Amino acid sequence: MKSFKKLLFIVLALFMLGTIGYYYINNIFLPVKFKHYVEVKSQEFLGRSVSIGALEFEILKGFVLSDVEIQRKDDGSKHFARFKEISFNVLFAPIFQLIIIRMRAEKLRLMSYVRRNCSTALKYKI
Repeated sequence: MKSFKKLLFIVLALFMLGTIGYYYINNIFLPVKFKHYVEVKSQEFLGRSVSIGALEFEILKGFVLSDVEIQRKDDGSKHFARFKEISFNVLFAPIFQLIIIRMRAEKLRLMSYVRRNCSTALKYKI
């Protein structure tokens, strides 16, 4: 009976720690700290202004970025690409030295416009 109580206590303690960790990740770490880091790094990588509406973690979808907007290089007020939602999962398998990333984008909109030199315009919507 004592071992059952110990096991029940350990299971409840792990459940409480997992719940607290999930709450911290979704309400403090991802929306505040990590969202800013992702925006800054993506701006450096793309050379364009990037804004992310929300960043959260869902157990089944993985990391979810909502309302992602990438601005044009020449005119920051116009959009180059807009995503309603991007979700991706990352699986680390250190035994095999393998990283698996699965990404899914919903309602993608790429926009570009005809320039004065009549170069190709691009407008693409999924």
